[in-house]
Amino acid sequence: MFTLKTGNDSLSRIAAAVGYTSETTFSSTFKKMFGLSPGRYRSEARKQGINAAGPGPTSQYLPDNWKIDS
Repeated sequence: MFTLKTGNDSLSRIAAAVGYTSETTFSSTFKKMFGLSPGRYRSEARKQGINAAGPGPTSQYLPDNWKIDS
């Protein structure tokens, strides 16, 4: 599973895993949906601790094939 918060996979690999052929398109869509880039989300989540609540995606708002966090 590819995870944005806890994994070490590159953003391009995560983008491909959820069906994007372009990391740029994935990042742009993610930012429109959640208000910050996936890289910034990862950075902020890690600063706050892996299980910290805060802004960002949760599984209830994502398509089934998006595996942002376990």
